[in-house]
Amino acid sequence: MSWSNFADRFRTRVAMPLLDYVTRWRLYQVRRALIETDRPLARIATDNGYQSRTSCDQSFRRLYGCSPGELRDHTVTRVQLLEVGSQYRTQPAHEVLKVVR
Repeated sequence: MSWSNFADRFRTRVAMPLLDYVTRWRLYQVRRALIETDRPLARIATDNGYQSRTSCDQSFRRLYGCSPGELRDHTVTRVQLLEVGSQYRTQPAHEVLKVVR
C-alpha cells in the first residue's frame, strides 16, 4: 500500500489526518507525564518525540490552551485530572479544569 493511500484510508476511518492524530497522541502522553511524574518537561518532550522543549510547548499550548508548566502548576490535583479521563483530552486544559472543579 502506498503512503498516500494509507493516509487517505486513515483520514477516512479516523476522521483526521494521520499527522494530527500522531500529534494529539504525543501531546496526550506529554500531558499524562506532566500529571503523573515530576520529570522535567525537556525530558518528557524528548521522550515523546519532540526535538526541543520549545516545540513541545508550542504544540501543547495550541492544543490545550495553556503551557505545560501552567498545567503542572495548577491547583487541581493530579488524581482529579486523571479521573476526568481521555474524553476531555482534546479540549483546552482550562476547560478540563472547569469540569473537574
